[in-house]
Amino acid sequence: MSSYLTKYLLRDFNACPTLFYQKFHHPEAFPSADNFATLQGREFEKMVKRCARFANLKEIPYAQNDEEGLRNTVRVLQSGFSLLAEASFRAEKLFTRADIVEIKGQEITLYEIKSKSQNIYKKSGALNDDYLTDVTFQYHLLLKAGYQVSKVYLCHPNENFRRHGEIDPDEFVAFDDVTAQCRLHEKEIEKQIDAAFACTQEKAAPVHHFNAGCGDCPLKKTCFDDFGGDNISSLIRANYQKKEELAGQGIHTFADLLSHQATLDPKQQIQVESVLSNTPHIDVAAIRKFMEGLNYPKQPLYFLDFETLEPCIPDLEGFHANQIYPTQYSLHKLEKDYGPLKHSEFLGDGIHDPRRALAEQLCEDLKEPGKILIYNKAMEPKRIDDFIALYPDLKKPLALIRKNMVDLMEIFSKLQYYEKAFGSRYSIKVVLPAFYPNDPILDYHALPGSQNGDDAQIDYYRLRTLEPKEKETVRSGMLRYCHLDTFAEVKVWLKLLALIADPNAQRIASLIRAYERDYFKI
Repeated sequence: MSSYLTKYLLRDFNACPTLFYQKFHHPEAFPSADNFATLQGREFEKMVKRCARFANLKEIPYAQNDEEGLRNTVRVLQSGFSLLAEASFRAEKLFTRADIVEIKGQEITLYEIKSKSQNIYKKSGALNDDYLTDVTFQYHLLLKAGYQVSKVYLCHPNENFRRHGEIDPDEFVAFDDVTAQCRLHEKEIEKQIDAAFACTQEKAAPVHHFNAGCGDCPLKKTCFDDFGGDNISSLIRANYQKKEELAGQGIHTFADLLSHQATLDPKQQIQVESVLSNTPHIDVAAIRKFMEGLNYPKQPLYFLDFETLEPCIPDLEGFHANQIYPTQYSLHKLEKDYGPLKHSEFLGDGIHDPRRALAEQLCEDLKEPGKILIYNKAMEPKRIDDFIALYPDLKKPLALIRKNMVDLMEIFSKLQYYEKAFGSRYSIKVVLPAFYPNDPILDYHALPGSQNGDDAQIDYYRLRTLEPKEKETVRSGMLRYCHLDTFAEVKVWLKLLALIADPNAQRIASLIRAYERDYFKI
């Protein structure tokens, strides 16, 4: 059980009292795990601490627990230091470890560090809810601890900064005075704190309610058990307010939706009928039209996937904070006239700007015109647009690549194919195991290195610091992961061919089996 309420727990309470209750009473069940964003946050913290105003900053020694952190802070303060990083404070049952504070007698200035450069403020000018909770919670705690809080600053990347040579921390870091917002929001935070503590006193977790974070919540599998199977938590195209409204009407399951004659849009109707009948929905005509539009086998057919990097601190000339650029791609190619399946790939070295080399190789690999299947048009087309703006001499081949891109995901997002196993999602990591259950060569979790896009970002970022032997191991894992992303597209496309009874499906399947035997040694 947690001893204190922290800003993170209060944020959880505001998002979902059920999740908050479980985290407060059973924190061991929710171990923290680093992702690329948290690692970048640490890099930005280092940059902030290099600013001129923090020249005399004293870092509080790392503490194994909250109590040790409090003791360490007292010792450093007694030693005469006043500008502290990672100082711990307690007031009643509230606890915080502040990023940076400056203490002069009983007067204190608080600095909260955030590594994002966008979506910090709402259109109204107010801080976004999470940031406002974080700074105001600490403001309130410090007041209760007997300090006079003179200023509260939010430190974040300057959105107008562009890298040119070495980065000057004082130019890169923006300091926003948010003291007035903390003062205005303090009463609301106090109410939230009281409600959160009241929640902790309940004998059991509060009854679940729908909220915006349900999709990725670790409790999702158990939170709606009493709703029964096939419940509305997985209803597509329905936000959490709509789901809560349905639950308030006694509509918990898909069967309830029909028996109550709830209003459903056409896609929801498809989902509900498919789930209740446990029968896939297949719009054969729409899928066949999609396949015919690929112009295969008259032209080759490509399957493309990019991996990207989004560093908080820009590592390329002219870049701003958190700017995305591609670092890697995998490309499968089915030769025209039922030729063999081939593969090519690119991966930067993690040190040099990979974009020009990547763009040139991509143009070479795609020089024979043909449709290019991607999965989720939010990524690859935008990166090609970036290349077109950056490399005018490559505009013609890049523009053709951009024109020939076709989003395979649309078959699933438009519910031209849907089955119960998808739930409310249609990413390739959901569709692939539904089409090919228990296939070891298609198991992302069995990959020896990177297993998802976040892993790939972390590994690429690490390349610049690794010794040659370890670097080759990491690169191999990254290449295997990206390869599987495009081979997954190949296999999904092949399954769709079989589902519409394409007369050449078996012939194409034999080409892909030959590739599997060669690449996977089976």
